[in-house]
Amino acid sequence: VKDPQGLISSNDEYAVKLFNDFNKIPMPGFPQLKDEEIKDILAFVKNPSEDKSKMPGALRRFNLMPKMNFSDDQLTKIATYVFFSDIEKPVWFDKHYNEQH
Repeated sequence: VKDPQGLISSNDEYAVKLFNDFNKIPMPGFPQLKDEEIKDILAFVKNPSEDKSKMPGALRRFNLMPKMNFSDDQLTKIATYVFFSDIEKPVWFDKHYNEQH
């Protein structure tokens, strides 16, 4: 999460496989995240609860996400897909974002 390019450079087998599987598009790194923050995100995704939520506004608006019984391997694949996919931005998003910020 912090330095995917570093893992690829060190020939980490899994990182290199993901890099190659996704057309050699590097996943962005998040070096600003502390280990504890990464653990908190993973813990929340595995077992969502109001007390673990870091986004109270989203929680009020959309309620708590349901618990999904994904394995660690499945969660890794989902996160990889989200990071590497070119997900189309809805036409309404920019206006909404600007209104909220």
